[in-house]
Amino acid sequence: MGNPRRDEKPAPYAREAKEFLRTRLIGRQVNVRMEYSRKMIDGPTAAPIPGDARVMDFGSIFLLSPTKGDGDEASTAPSTAAGQQPGINVAELVLSRGFGTVIRHRDFEERSNFYDALLAAESRAVAGKKGIHSARDSPAMHITDLTTSNSKKAKDFLPFLHRSRRISAVVEYVLSGHRFKLLIPKETCSIAFSFSGVRCPGRDEPYSEEAISLMRRKIMQRDVEIEVETVDRTGTFLGSLWESKTNMAVTLLEAGLARFQTSFGTDRIPDAHLLEQAEQSAKRQKLKIWENYVEGEEVNKGPVVESKQKEVLKKSWMVVGSMSR
Repeated sequence: MGNPRRDEKPAPYAREAKEFLRTRLIGRQVNVRMEYSRKMIDGPTAAPIPGDARVMDFGSIFLLSPTKGDGDEASTAPSTAAGQQPGINVAELVLSRGFGTVIRHRDFEERSNFYDALLAAESRAVAGKKGIHSARDSPAMHITDLTTSNSKKAKDFLPFLHRSRRISAVVEYVLSGHRFKLLIPKETCSIAFSFSGVRCPGRDEPYSEEAISLMRRKIMQRDVEIEVETVDRTGTFLGSLWESKTNMAVTLLEAGLARFQTSFGTDRIPDAHLLEQAEQSAKRQKLKIWENYVEGEEVNKGPVVESKQKEVLKKSWMVVGSMSR
């Protein structure tokens, strides 16, 4: 996939192969059949060696409910006496699209029980001149990675993300319970994104890993929609995020894995009332971070902080107002 930090470009058809697998597998039920293990040496070829070495396990993955057209590209018939395939072999799908090649094994080496089917899938792609077997270069796609840029560049990009109210994105990585790396195909950029007004426990704090795990299960590599409100001084974009019409900040708050911060106002946060309801529900049930919560305990702290902030804003307004006169 390349490395933007090292200025390394993706290998030909790497993006297409990843997107093909992402759309076929994320959120789908599969069957995994482990077939053999082999001792390997680390390196570009990962060659098998004798003696003490890293052991890798190899197997096949099958889609139990193939999407339209998948059955035309892969076999569902048994390849050996090992038994009937439980679905569509994902490796066959990849090879049929020209997104990979079959490793040629020596006679004494173990191989997949479906090796003949893999070779046949590769042959079809070669004959059809698909993917890496075609004479054409892979489609060029330059992605601006704003996660590695300075905050000024991120702020300069903000107007482009304000052109549409809701933007389609893909969650590339879960950085924390409330912070993610998103790919925005329409704008050909990757951004750091965080929920507005919602914060999970920090690193090494109780329930931090649980919040991360929840988000990985729910949205990792999935299609989502976002609304961007602003960008902070670190270059992280702030806003709201939905997966299948579900506000994921609500999911965190309902689970007791985040706090809703209202000190800076909620008028610009979509679904703010749902966020408040979700947090109140978690408090009543004493879930996770609220396990020791006592109603009314925070009353003395919250209003004081908010009143001080409002007072600061009021003074700023008075100064600006007097200057304008």
